[in-house]
Amino acid sequence: MTDAARGGARTLAPARPARRWLAAAARVAGEQRAGRDVAVPGPDVRRGGPPRPEVVVVVASDRLADLLEPEWAQRRAAAQDATVLGTHLSGADALVLEWSGGPGSAHDVTADEAAAVLAAARALRVPALVWDTVRAAGDRPLAPAGATVVGADAAARVAAYGARGDATVELGSTFSARRDGARVRLRPGAAHRHEGAPAEADAALVAALDSHHAARPRPSDGRTWRATVLTGDASRDVVTPGLLRSAAAGSVVVTTSAAVAGRVPGVLAVDGADDARWTLAALDRHAELRDRHAHRARRAALAGWSATVRAGQLLDAAGLGATTVPSVSAVVATMRPDRLDDVLDAIARQRHPAVELVLVTHGFEVGREELAARAAARGLEHVRAVAADASLTLGACMNLGVDAADGTYVAKMDDDNYYGQHYLADLVATFGCTAAQVVGKWAHLTYLESTRAALLRFPAVEHRYTRLVQGGTIVVERELARAVRFEDLPRRVDTTFLDKVRDRGGRVYAADRFGFVSVRTARTAEHTWRVTDAELLAKPSRLLFYGEPWEYADV
Repeated sequence: MTDAARGGARTLAPARPARRWLAAAARVAGEQRAGRDVAVPGPDVRRGGPPRPEVVVVVASDRLADLLEPEWAQRRAAAQDATVLGTHLSGADALVLEWSGGPGSAHDVTADEAAAVLAAARALRVPALVWDTVRAAGDRPLAPAGATVVGADAAARVAAYGARGDATVELGSTFSARRDGARVRLRPGAAHRHEGAPAEADAALVAALDSHHAARPRPSDGRTWRATVLTGDASRDVVTPGLLRSAAAGSVVVTTSAAVAGRVPGVLAVDGADDARWTLAALDRHAELRDRHAHRARRAALAGWSATVRAGQLLDAAGLGATTVPSVSAVVATMRPDRLDDVLDAIARQRHPAVELVLVTHGFEVGREELAARAAARGLEHVRAVAADASLTLGACMNLGVDAADGTYVAKMDDDNYYGQHYLADLVATFGCTAAQVVGKWAHLTYLESTRAALLRFPAVEHRYTRLVQGGTIVVERELARAVRFEDLPRRVDTTFLDKVRDRGGRVYAADRFGFVSVRTARTAEHTWRVTDAELLAKPSRLLFYGEPWEYADV
């Protein structure tokens, strides 16, 4: 007899654990379809921007020479081979000599050999730069005098060279953002890594690690864990190359040094064994806590510690000019005059140092003086308006904006979404560690104004090459945007544009989920994508909380 025949209501049995696991796996697989058929570029594909044109002779250890090689036109030489060195110096723009303390150090060069290299550069009037890579003052001797500029990783060494009368610049440790800057798949748990000599503060961390059963990978083990606990030099206030590589890979770095945490925001400093145990347990339990700390530390590593940054510092010190920060033209096409202040606020909020706004006014015009005054009130200097007839499509309006843009990159931004202060800077940095021509976001926050619900859509699609990114987050090389063009369509211009980029062999990369909120009003007709809130909630997403998400998104 059926339930209906019995007169009873049919109840659904709760899902079994296996069914719940299968449902979750299916949901993740569905979210990842955007990148399922996208191959990861091989190791031979160049990551990051183009190298600087200067010819630089590098006399250094293999580690440092390999880090610097992609950053300029490099000629590698040995201090002991005067003939080859003289040939390489002919026509060079600069010389970089590593000094790591003399014989028995990482770069086994004697003081006499280093002095001869500097003399050869002076004879040919080639600016000579010494990079002192000794991490602590210690008793290591200084490099021989005679360099144009001396850069050092340790502040005490910089002071010592300055006291001797040398022109100096403080550098610091470095890593290759091109090679090690992309986020990787992280192993669960924590790992203990040690660099340098043991430090007194290490004992507390080691005790916490023993109780936490942390992994102890060999130095050659390239895998990365969700948390990385560093002992040794990091406990003595030294930002080490291993710390930078771990941060760039997306691992949360834990150390005992408050000074290191201050220099690399996002790194966690613990005070004693108990604090370390609780911190590791909290990181193990809360993915959101891990992701937010890891995101800040990764941003800091890419922005201030990469080999690209160090190469620019060295060349600038040699009088060859600093590396130019890539500029961004934010192209915003709007048909709503009442949204102009919101657009200007979004651009004024950006921390990227080189941003211009190209405002495409669709069906209306704004006075030049009025726009300049409203921009100036927010500290904006580079703002221009392009008038577009009301009969033009969205795609045609975008092409007008792209043609007017001056930036290295073009960012397609909307007039009704929220863009956090690091939004453009984070996406531009992503070009420096990937082989992508288009960068944007697929995982992202959505805010439903009618119910104040904050959703996380497609959370499984971060830090990966993909087919699509959200239209309001597209950042693309300007020359590529001009070559590909947006289709002359009223909607779906983003999807067709990305299809055309991929057809030309271009790559699309979905970055992190932070710094952007897609804002949906209850007035569906106002949106290019006309979907109701109920439909949106039924699609793959995670309901996070109720309330405005601006502070939450702006990590």
